[in-house]
Amino acid sequence: MNTFQHLRVEDHGTEYAILWIDMVGRRLNVLDETFFDELTSLAADLAAQRIHKPLLVRSAKDKGYIVGADLRRIMQIESAADIQAFLKRGQDALNLWEKLPFPTIAWIDGACLGGGLEFAMACTYRLASTSAETALGMPETKLGLTPGWGGTQRLIPLVGLRRGLQMLCFGESIPATVALEYGLIDGLWDHHKADVELTAWAKRLVETAERRHLCQRLDDRSGWAKESGLIEVQIREEGDANSALATPARLAILKAVERGIFGSLEEGLNQERSNFYSLLSRPEVEVALQRFAKPKSV
Repeated sequence: MNTFQHLRVEDHGTEYAILWIDMVGRRLNVLDETFFDELTSLAADLAAQRIHKPLLVRSAKDKGYIVGADLRRIMQIESAADIQAFLKRGQDALNLWEKLPFPTIAWIDGACLGGGLEFAMACTYRLASTSAETALGMPETKLGLTPGWGGTQRLIPLVGLRRGLQMLCFGESIPATVALEYGLIDGLWDHHKADVELTAWAKRLVETAERRHLCQRLDDRSGWAKESGLIEVQIREEGDANSALATPARLAILKAVERGIFGSLEEGLNQERSNFYSLLSRPEVEVALQRFAKPKSV
């Protein structure tokens, strides 16, 4: 198997293997091209080995699961072609990851946001800890941006059209208990009993469930006009200080979701990529990114 910088697989002959994510040189796990290149290579290696045991995906960081995209990298992008390539690299990697012929389990503890949640949704299952610090969400619109690695396509089949549009357009994170209620995760585990819970869940999922195909075209066209109309009214009537920054991104999200519902996954992913640079190059977005990245630099 290849040797990776940010990914490490441990298999001690137990009922499961563990994939540790540890973005070198960063305090938190943030995603960039190097991560997706390694994930692509790892997926090919694992598929070739014909492994059948579950692979639990964990963070090796002291805090957080995966907190999103690498904002420092995004701020370096200077052309539409570059952002298209950046996003497609991640989309292709997650599409490949999603198709692995064995269960992958996102073992979430702490913040799982933006690109981190997009990665988790490409796993077969998501299990989240009961820690008060565990939160799941798609906060991109708070920076005037949209999801770019499949979030507009994978979230709604899990949580439904109304909840999915709310989460995508308004960017609020939810705790693990609410995520379970929504159907975003498949179960909870005790933060203080991780090792015991890990073994029990791995065995349970193998014995009782078959692999689910998460990224299917959503057959919910009949409800689109009503739900998207309600969200659009809410967007245009939103009067908070963030609305001027977020409104173009929210409307772009509606286009991407619609394209996936009435077209195909690939069309939805293409729509995610198509308007990203026009949003990224807005002065308001540049200011928001600089303000957000500076105090929380990782």
